[in-house]
Amino acid sequence: FRKILKKYDKVMESKRGKKCFAAHVRGSYFEKSKEVETLIESTEKFVTGLAASIMVVVILASLIQDRIQTEEDSLDADTIPALVAFRCTFLLFFFTVLLSWNTYGWRNAGVNHILIFEIDPRNHLNYLQLLTAGMLFLFLWGITLLLYIFSPLIAPAMKPETWPSSSSSSCLVS
Repeated sequence: FRKILKKYDKVMESKRGKKCFAAHVRGSYFEKSKEVETLIESTEKFVTGLAASIMVVVILASLIQDRIQTEEDSLDADTIPALVAFRCTFLLFFFTVLLSWNTYGWRNAGVNHILIFEIDPRNHLNYLQLLTAGMLFLFLWGITLLLYIFSPLIAPAMKPETWPSSSSSSCLVS
């Protein structure tokens, strides 16, 4: 509110915004309460936990599919590049999750990682936002992996190699 009213004062060349902020916002329950921040943090934790649990289900489904395949099915020449593409994107997303854990540890240990890595102190993600982003990327990666594995059943007319490229393009778009 303060920034909006400050901009209002600047554009309108008045002091009404400052007076309004002092009279109505400063000292109000909304400004003092930490309830909004608590709700935002609990929602972020829920989304992160949901993405993590779905990722576990995706991994289990991939492992079950691997066990179901017979030994006669071997990797053909088209499968190797797809697996390399999946591996590269997995490592990138997994690195994001590990970076969030490191950020959490640095913050708890009192290490000023923002100063060390020369991050803009006004515009950076906290550990929970990094973890949420990493888990959501891993969720999308897992979905594209399952789509690749089951592509003959889902879309027989579509080439299975489409799915690893969609995983890579989702990384670039984000």
